[in-house]
Amino acid sequence: MIPEIEFKEKARTFNVPISTIERDYAQNWLLAHLPKMAFKGGTGIRKAYIKNYRFSDDLDFTLLEKISFKDLTNKVKNGYVINIYFRILRSTGDPLKIKMDITNKENEIIINPIQKKNLIHIYSDKINEQINVYTLEEMFAEKVRSLFERTR
Repeated sequence: MIPEIEFKEKARTFNVPISTIERDYAQNWLLAHLPKMAFKGGTGIRKAYIKNYRFSDDLDFTLLEKISFKDLTNKVKNGYVINIYFRILRSTGDPLKIKMDITNKENEIIINPIQKKNLIHIYSDKINEQINVYTLEEMFAEKVRSLFERTR
């Protein structure tokens, strides 16, 4: 865990609330422990491709293989409560929620192969993990598809 001062410094640097930095930090540690999922969406761009891309509240995944609820909760360290959200207690005592949207691979058409990319971690405690992630082209195609679905 990084010192509280680092959360404050990052919040100032990126001009965002401390809770945004806390969520971003927690997302990284969560991502490092979910090998059976492929990351996608806006946060996927930030975590695998563009360090200074926008912060996001939720994590979007595609499940690469069947996984039980027990398997998922065993991958996560103590301190998280899984339902649809992970709940992390912050130094203030207030809970911080991380929403996860998980899609089953059978429900998706993926043209480009899932890539393994180094997790972009902007904090002093290093995470040397790779994450499964959609290609940028695949993420763009998914965004366009979702726009069309919303306008129907």
